[in-house]
Amino acid sequence: MTGRVRSSTIWELYNTHTHTLKTLNAQQRPVENAPNLFINFGMFNNGHERMRNLGHIGLLKCRGKLGTKEGKGGIVIYYVAYGDRGCWTYGDYIPDTKKRHGDSILAAWIFAEATDARIEKRAAELARHVYDTERKAAREAEAKRIHAEIKQLNITLNEINNKIDETVKSK
Repeated sequence: MTGRVRSSTIWELYNTHTHTLKTLNAQQRPVENAPNLFINFGMFNNGHERMRNLGHIGLLKCRGKLGTKEGKGGIVIYYVAYGDRGCWTYGDYIPDTKKRHGDSILAAWIFAEATDARIEKRAAELARHVYDTERKAAREAEAKRIHAEIKQLNITLNEINNKIDETVKSK
């Protein structure tokens, strides 16, 4: 069974992780401040959002909702914003969105797991870019080698043709 992970093991890890998040209090969950209070990091550029307003539950209770499954339809909350109209919870964190909040936001936070996933995605993109760049360089080097070989063959062919011409002229 080397090289394979039992699906029950994956399920156990998931359950352990979920249980750990549920038992952590709001101060223990991995949380980061949102980089900009004007931008709605829970809304896609096309306007789609998985949002739920919890009303005026208080700043710390709002922050404490990060990482819980109390979002719209029971989804995990990855971004919260507290504003004049209460606590806004979102099931997504979209770092490159350009959408603005429709509320005057006083504080906003990101569940750190969302940024970890973003970092992993960016690392994969960079690895792919490096791989593509190395492949391109290898193809260019191979093309140069083939070009040099063809050039050498042309020189050899020209030399053969010259020798044939000399031989024909000397007869």
